[in-house]
Amino acid sequence: MDISDLIPQNAYIVCVILFIIGMILKQTPSIKNWMIPYLLSIIGIVICNLVLEPGIYATMQGILTTGFTVYAHQIGKQGTEIFSAEHKNSPNETKNPNTTFAKKIAK
Repeated sequence: MDISDLIPQNAYIVCVILFIIGMILKQTPSIKNWMIPYLLSIIGIVICNLVLEPGIYATMQGILTTGFTVYAHQIGKQGTEIFSAEHKNSPNETKNPNTTFAKKIAK
């Protein structure tokens, strides 16, 4: 099964829109981080109901596009944090990159 089986081609743009809106919400000081996925879910459902034929199918696509967007953002964020932590070995640590990775996971 491929992601293209779950999300129709005309809903891909919704993922891009949600990603941009999420970045804007992240920069807004009055919005807490835990609120962003909920706000993106509501926005995704509304946009999908506007882009696709309104109904249960469009609502489910809104949830799927939001989930894909948040998941993709978190994968990128976590991957960046892990790789940046591996390159910032302190002089006290060994040069084994797996040591830093294990410490990162243990936290």
